Amino acid sequence: MDALTFLKNLGDNSVDAIITDPPYDF
Repeated sequence: MDALTFLKNLGDNSVDAIITDPPYDF
């Protein structure tokens, strides 16, 4: 995974990840 994809996914999924999964689930 490249850095831009990582950051996009992290931004898109941050709220759902915090609610449903640990923060390390990118």
